[in-house]
Amino acid sequence: MKKVLLILNHNKVGGAERSAIEQYQTLKERLDFDVLIPNLEQSEENFGTFLNPKSFYLPKAYSDLSRSSNNNYFLSIFFFVWGVAVNTVKISFRDVDIIWINGLKSFVLLLPSVLIRARKKKIIISVRDYWPKHFSINFLLAFVRPLCPDIVFMCNSQSVEKDLIFKYPELKSKTHLVYNPCRAYSLNVNNTFENVNIGVSSMLTPWKGIHSVITFAKIFEQSLKDLGVERILIYGDAIYNTKGDHVHYKEQVYNLKKKLGANLIEFKGIKSSTEIFSTIDILIHPSLQKEPFGRVIVEAYANNIYLISTGLGGSEEITLRESRFQANDYFDLFKRVKHFLENKDFQKDILSKQEKIYKEISLQATRSLEMLLLRE
Repeated sequence: MKKVLLILNHNKVGGAERSAIEQYQTLKERLDFDVLIPNLEQSEENFGTFLNPKSFYLPKAYSDLSRSSNNNYFLSIFFFVWGVAVNTVKISFRDVDIIWINGLKSFVLLLPSVLIRARKKKIIISVRDYWPKHFSINFLLAFVRPLCPDIVFMCNSQSVEKDLIFKYPELKSKTHLVYNPCRAYSLNVNNTFENVNIGVSSMLTPWKGIHSVITFAKIFEQSLKDLGVERILIYGDAIYNTKGDHVHYKEQVYNLKKKLGANLIEFKGIKSSTEIFSTIDILIHPSLQKEPFGRVIVEAYANNIYLISTGLGGSEEITLRESRFQANDYFDLFKRVKHFLENKDFQKDILSKQEKIYKEISLQATRSLEMLLLRE
């Protein structure tokens, strides 16, 4: 049995970590996994019940660099170099057949160790976001191609794959498309669409468009109530403690709800997927910038929840044209909600189409992942 070293990118369970965990669970009976999580001892997540992970050192000053505009870059570089040194000594690649790194920060930090001690092994880099065009990545890739002949960049959407190749053309022959998997939760969803709950599930950051949903809820409050909508539930939090222009966003959206008197809105914080999808009838995906994939979209499909999305970036690949609305167009969003709730035939047709997309994505995700990790 092949041995895989799976290295996560964060010690909090965001979309990228959930996708990696789902992929791990798909293959854990056919591959022998060791799992590394950055700064595990500082995590509040309960990884141990299913991953039995170990920790590696990811310096906070380096980790915060991509999420803050207030960093000391010289200090960040110092801690980055220190992190490289610590992990080169501590992480063992002995007896490992495949090194699977689930994100850019861990890839950059651990690449020197891999180049020194494991460059001939199979290396898989999960690309679950749009990478920046940066001279430091160009510098690292100049070493990767000649020294790591068996490296693959596993992209989670065509949009991400095209963006990566556009920015780094030398990787064109090294990319592989594997959609993010997700599972149904065997929920007893009541599709009578009376006493309707609309949901949003997202981290609280401006580009996710939470403020636009609050404004929408206020503008169309009475019309939504007339359609049977009782609540608009916002799930999520500012999980990465992002600095810069995002630092006060959670406070801003809470204040916006109060200022507008958006009575339909309820902030629910972080809840399990099971709780979210057993409570809501419609999911709004209101992103204002292109999404690498949109995992929550597929989770909605898997659990028979009607999905309305702006369909930007990778999410366009997995959303239906008749379920998309123009970002920040509140009337367009209301039309989608109204059409769904007032038309029984449309409800049946659209939910059937969503289920078909879910099955197609699940099949692609499983087969492509198997081909990548199980083939000789």
